[in-house]
Amino acid sequence: MKDGGVDNKRELAQIAIWALIGIYIVLELVKLFFYNHIVLNIILFGIPVTALALHAILSMSFRRAVIFFLFAGALGFTGEWIGIKYGDLVGGGYHYRNTFFDIAGVPLAVTLYWPVFLYLGASMTNLILRDSGGVFIRACVDGIVLVAFDLLMDPIQVAAGAWYWEETSWYYDVPIGNFLGWFFTTWFFCFILRRTGVYFVILEEKRALLLVTPLLYTLFVLVFIISGIFMQMNLLVFVGLFVTLPIALLGIRGAFT
Repeated sequence: MKDGGVDNKRELAQIAIWALIGIYIVLELVKLFFYNHIVLNIILFGIPVTALALHAILSMSFRRAVIFFLFAGALGFTGEWIGIKYGDLVGGGYHYRNTFFDIAGVPLAVTLYWPVFLYLGASMTNLILRDSGGVFIRACVDGIVLVAFDLLMDPIQVAAGAWYWEETSWYYDVPIGNFLGWFFTTWFFCFILRRTGVYFVILEEKRALLLVTPLLYTLFVLVFIISGIFMQMNLLVFVGLFVTLPIALLGIRGAFT
């Protein structure tokens, strides 16, 4: 009876995750017409966090998921605080604009999203590599997956006025060194999370659960590409279609392997 209750809860959690993804898709379409609607943006912010938190609980257990999100959030906050105060070691200084709530200059939203990025990147790597590669290699792939993501996110957010860089470049005013910084930072964070066992996921056979992270990654990428089309950021659209989207498809293929 107890096992049956646990199974029912897991099924309900999976249904909730897919319901959230469905709502996310619908609201992103609505956002095309109400871009600066604050309530809509808050909901769209919270849906991926909630969906991936539920996914982490199902994949790692509640205790491990809580530890992961707290530890990854602490790592992200520390990295952001150092970056704001002393500048990115290879990308230069940057500053956030119009933060709703921040701690020591680091927006709460950014701190909350670091665990999302790290969990998303590590889960994508697990699907791409499956049983191959040790901690070092997997952390390297984590870095590549998230740099490919940031190649789209950073220019879109800079254009939207979320933050700005003191130094600029030909790639939509985002220093090229920023992407090197993203690789080394995410590699270091993911290496720590994997090496300490804070991030530890055993891939399940249930495809419905395996598809969640690559699908969310793909949705993020498609949203960035569509935004790039509207903003006439042709190079970004090219990068999204031929660099980041293929990585997303590798993750989806891994879910079917």
